Amino acid sequence: MPFVDAMKEACFAVFPVYVVLTVLAWTFGWRRLQGPGTLGGMAGCVAGAALAAQLELAVAPRYLLMALMVGIGQYLFGLLERRARRQGS
Repeated sequence: MPFVDAMKEACFAVFPVYVVLTVLAWTFGWRRLQGPGTLGGMAGCVAGAALAAQLELAVAPRYLLMALMVGIGQYLFGLLERRARRQGS
């Protein structure tokens, strides 16, 4: 199953990047990278890579799909964060 294999490979590459970004964000106080928006971007990257592998896309459409999925994931996780803050207040 190319979808599952690509998702495993993307997770293996994306997880260390997410950990490093999170540690740097908390260390230096980068508020833009703190919160679920970064996690949404990474989840979108994994989902985009898996979907591109399943659809067997060429190089250019694959990267466009991954960029679109990163944007969607980051936006949706940002919405969840804002909604949680609004309900918590």
